[in-house]
Amino acid sequence: MEMHLQTDTILRGVARAEERILLMEAEVQAGSQFANPLLQDDAAYRNYVNEEELNRELEKLKTEKASLV
Repeated sequence: MEMHLQTDTILRGVARAEERILLMEAEVQAGSQFANPLLQDDAAYRNYVNEEELNRELEKLKTEKASLV
């Protein structure tokens, strides 16, 4: 009987630990979404700039190809 009670206590402790871990993970995930919106905007701007540069290079290649034909 004592072993059964000890097992139940251990299982409850593990379940509480898992709940705390899930809660901490959720807090970290929620915090990272709102941590620094300026960095998110900066990343979006860098992606936009890279896309703009890519389009310029594409146009340059199209022009070179047209001059070869």
